[in-house]
Amino acid sequence: MKYALSIFLSYGVAAAIVLLAGGTARPAPVPEVWSGPPRFDAPSAYRYAAGLAEGFPYRPTGSTGAEQAAHWLVEQFAALGLQTGVQEEAVVLEGRRVLLRNVYAVSPGTTPGTIVIVANHDMAPTSYQAASDTAGGVGVLLELARIFAREPHQRELVFLAPDGEEWGLLGARAFARDPPPELGHLAAALVVEDLAPGQLRRVIPTMNGQFRGFTPLWLRELARRATLAEGLPFADPPPALEYADRAVLIAATDQGPFLAKYIPTIELTTTGDNPALQARIYHAPEDVMGNMRVEAFHTFGRIAERMIRTLDAGPIPLPTTRGDFVRLSDGRIVAGFFLMLAQWMIFLPLLVAIAFDLRRVPLRWALLEFAGRFVILAATYGSVLLLPSLGLLPASELYPPPPRHPVLYRPDWVPFLVPLAIIVILSILLGRFRPRTVPDPEARRAGALATLGVLAWVSFYGNAFAATIFLALPAWLWIWIAPGGTARKILNIVLLLAGWAVVAVLIQVQTQILQGANLPWYFLMGTAYGQFRPEQWLPTLALLALWTQLVQVGLGGRIASDRPELSSR
Repeated sequence: MKYALSIFLSYGVAAAIVLLAGGTARPAPVPEVWSGPPRFDAPSAYRYAAGLAEGFPYRPTGSTGAEQAAHWLVEQFAALGLQTGVQEEAVVLEGRRVLLRNVYAVSPGTTPGTIVIVANHDMAPTSYQAASDTAGGVGVLLELARIFAREPHQRELVFLAPDGEEWGLLGARAFARDPPPELGHLAAALVVEDLAPGQLRRVIPTMNGQFRGFTPLWLRELARRATLAEGLPFADPPPALEYADRAVLIAATDQGPFLAKYIPTIELTTTGDNPALQARIYHAPEDVMGNMRVEAFHTFGRIAERMIRTLDAGPIPLPTTRGDFVRLSDGRIVAGFFLMLAQWMIFLPLLVAIAFDLRRVPLRWALLEFAGRFVILAATYGSVLLLPSLGLLPASELYPPPPRHPVLYRPDWVPFLVPLAIIVILSILLGRFRPRTVPDPEARRAGALATLGVLAWVSFYGNAFAATIFLALPAWLWIWIAPGGTARKILNIVLLLAGWAVVAVLIQVQTQILQGANLPWYFLMGTAYGQFRPEQWLPTLALLALWTQLVQVGLGGRIASDRPELSSR
């Protein structure tokens, strides 16, 4: 009774702190947006887009069409009188060594701080022309270059058409990691992506970095005001989905690598008046210029021009390494100390439960048992990383093939045999060294919860958003798991499964285009290539290891009161 009362009190305290943090929320900053008449010429942008899409209708990374498209881009930039360059980098895709070609053009300025405008020129191998994704963005990029090449401006402007976006943002990653030496300090970046077919209905920001980083508030608000100035709604993601994006940090578009280097960046994409058409042509042969409308170029280009002129004329805040803020549904933000306190308070019930257990239960054997299970799972993860080297998966850089690639829908089950064999072999070997003294249910439970507490602490300092969104339910639900009779075991099953609810929902949201057997195949490739990182997998494996201990407690343990003493003493 004392345990339950303490836990419920801790729930109340945690909830009160979270509400207090919400009560201290403040309005988001609202920068002044350039209000002059834009000079963006939509028919010109449309012609540029058609020149790329129809002149080089098949240009996936590494193809002859991609090489020819890069040369064409150099010619277009040079015709504007801009200093032009090509950044090349060799990568491996589907077992082939190919050459990335990032084309960039520079319009010099007089004030320190370079602004980069980005639109990738490659395409998914399953597409044809790729008018909406990606030629439309390149058309906007070239027209913006034409405008600013003809007039003076304060900051250096770089117009970048990277390659390899469809395979893990490889071109943008190479550029952000190693910018050409003639450029100044990269102060901010704007990515224009996915110009919708038909008439535009809204602009959607993408703000997550590639494994780290997030768009700062001031740049996000600038994009909002520039969009509203052109009469379109700015579709902020729901706060819960935004929080999840900050927990996962697997970028799908070119803002990701820039944010990973803590360069303030935002990516703008659009939806149109025919969402069904937009979904149907995505990475498909039907994505042709016949679906595009000049009016869409007009609105999207003017939004980008307003943002560039604002960035050029005003101060750009210094980047920070942590985007420590949360946006609430009413547009206010929680930041700084109160956000950190609210995130920590989520784990208060777990800390109370650990304190109760540590006073009366020895943990040595339970922790050794956890360590053995974690070693098995970590070795399994290591074996997946070796699959390309073993020739069981075609070598590839960073991400699996892009959505709708045929490989995603033809799972090969042979590579799964290696991690399965590792699990079986190590389980047998470690079973031989298992101590005769087996932790009883109370010790197992205490060891699992103590490990969960350590995992939460370590994860919090890596990514507080990931720690709270993935570990909150386990921390709040698994503390109630205890040995018992049939009714208790049914409750334990519910608690054990509910702890994974957030993970299940995020997998469904992030991989909507893949279903059934294709999901484990995608995750296997993503793990082997590096899309899913050690800092994501190792905490997940630790959580899975301690979960198996709690399964034993909840489904196989005896009632503690039936035992005269703890067998692990």
